[in-house]
Amino acid sequence: MEELLRSLEKTIEQKNWYAALIMTITLPDIAGHIDSPTDDSQKRYVKWFDEYIKQKYPTTNKVYYGIEGLVFGVTQAHTSKPFFITGEECYAIRCTILHEGSYKINGQQVLKNMKDDSLNIIDRVADCVRFTFEDNTTNAEYATIQFIGNQNILQINVSQFCIDIKDGLYKWMEDIKLQPAKQERLKQSLKIFTYSNLHRYQQLKIPRWA
Repeated sequence: MEELLRSLEKTIEQKNWYAALIMTITLPDIAGHIDSPTDDSQKRYVKWFDEYIKQKYPTTNKVYYGIEGLVFGVTQAHTSKPFFITGEECYAIRCTILHEGSYKINGQQVLKNMKDDSLNIIDRVADCVRFTFEDNTTNAEYATIQFIGNQNILQINVSQFCIDIKDGLYKWMEDIKLQPAKQERLKQSLKIFTYSNLHRYQQLKIPRWA
């Protein structure tokens, strides 16, 4: 996992946002498996995200409303939805991006039970996700995460989103440090070897996947 996190940090530093985003939405699945190996992918992903990430995005923060990403007003949220993004919503984003390469999340099964068009517009589940990053060409104020109600779009700052999940993963690694069963599963994480290291492992009769 540490190798994967270092790789994620490099993509963030390089502002390689597509690669960073793909890694970011994949790693909670790996952490969830280490925590709950008998749960299915959706259940373990949602559980992990809700424990380590969703509290970073409370709707008690400012809500920005805009058209095509241009902020024209700021208001305090009045919503029964306590968080901008939940484990279910992030799992839908993960499935849509990894399996379809799309931004439309409204077709994902995990969201169908959450849909209720009778809700106030800022309480609804988004139909689409849009990721943005700063290009230093404007002084406009943008939120880390915002719900654009007139288009039903969840708009997320990709750099901060990647950093938030990375930080959540480091916190999780600290939390499981003294849990032997999870540490044993963590040892089975993917490694990519140089030929010299692979030869050393073979000489020591360490399994190639160790």
